[in-house]
Formats: sequence, structure tokens, C-alpha cells
Amino acid sequence: MSATLRLRRDGVGIELPRGGFDVTVDGDMVGPIEKEGTLEVPLGPGRHTLRVSAGRYSSYERSFEAADGDVADFSPFSPLSSFSPFSVQSAFLVAL
Repeated sequence: MSATLRLRRDGVGIELPRGGFDVTVDGDMVGPIEKEGTLEVPLGPGRHTLRVSAGRYSSYERSFEAADGDVADFSPFSPLSSFSPFSVQSAFLVAL
């Protein structure tokens, strides 16, 4: 069995840049996420790092734990999250 990372890009508010964002897990690009999109990535259990970027905009690299069978569900584009790729505050993930 494996774990799953699920990212949601909610279309709330004004977002710059407007195109797709690249999602990197453990230093490897795992796919893009478009506005109003969802990206699911299978992961092995354990500690992982996550970064979301688009061109010169990049989030801080964040770590999270995923146990076997877990779904790590994040919405880094939420207006409540400073994990946004263009945030200048200290970052954290909003776990749903």
C-alpha cells in the first residue's frame, strides 16, 4: 500500500501568475496544477518535502509525514495559507 498527496488549487481571489504551477515532491517535479485543479500523487510512506512554483514565484519547501494508506490533503492556494507560491510570510500548509 502507499500514501497519496492531494493538492487542490481553489480559485479564490486574484492570483498572479495565472498559468499552471509546477509541483515538486522530494526534489522531483511530479506535475502541474491548473486553476480549479486537483493533483494526486502516489507516495511511499514517510517524510516528504513539497514545493509549488511558477517561473520566479516559489513557495517555501515544506515537509510533511504520510503513513501507509494516508491521504495528505493540502490546499496551498487557500487565502488562509501563507504557503502560496508568491507569499513573503513564513509558510505553513493548510491541511484539510
